[in-house]
Amino acid sequence: MLALCRYGEIFLKGNNRSFFERALVASILRNVNSKVRSVRNRILVTTENPDKLRTIFGLTSFSPAIPVSTDLNEIIPTALSLLKNRKFSTFAVRAQRLTKQGMPSNEINAQVGDAICKATNASVDLDNADITVGIEIIDDKAYVFTTRIQCPGGLPYGVSGTVNIFMDDTYAELAALLMIKRGCAVLGIGTKKETPVLSRYNSDFKCLNISLDNTSNPIVRGLLSEAFNSSKQSFYPLIGMTEQDAQQRLAAYARIC
Repeated sequence: MLALCRYGEIFLKGNNRSFFERALVASILRNVNSKVRSVRNRILVTTENPDKLRTIFGLTSFSPAIPVSTDLNEIIPTALSLLKNRKFSTFAVRAQRLTKQGMPSNEINAQVGDAICKATNASVDLDNADITVGIEIIDDKAYVFTTRIQCPGGLPYGVSGTVNIFMDDTYAELAALLMIKRGCAVLGIGTKKETPVLSRYNSDFKCLNISLDNTSNPIVRGLLSEAFNSSKQSFYPLIGMTEQDAQQRLAAYARIC
């Protein structure tokens, strides 16, 4: 299956954008058995396990897509095939040209929308459609899709160095996820063993099983010294959050993955 992947914050990185794009591609390859290609502010991923893309930080969304030529004689039948056996009474068509080949986007919208109206008797609703047909034009290809799946966004894993998280309370997972979203690789320190949400985003997560109350032990002191060497910083970014805020945010990450 081909997944058309989008990123948001990386797009604003100016002259450093290629560094972040390469890091995002590397993160996808590390976590998803796939073939990956970058094209015009999009990443094309061919994989048998697209759901794993939901857990890739740096991606904002992806769509299972069908690539065809930019000829309407191919785009229209492809759009109709994606709508076959789908129940809907209203629809929208939203075309976007990432490269400026072919006819204008509004003309694509009009002609594809007219064909769908005639084939299905559904009506156009641009504000609250039951289903939306997306068409993204990139070079000589049109990528047609009807689904946009949310991803966590942020920056690619590891581009901001390594941080340490005290894994010693209920919300340690959320603290780790917030730092990963800012591009940090995370090392856990403490005795918390269950990290069901964090483990889905980072299957390689490691936690040094240390009781922080036992710092008189020379082995523990040595491990802490190694963990907090000069190349790492310690963060716990939950200051200012209420208990309800923390619960809601962690639940949101659980829904995405």
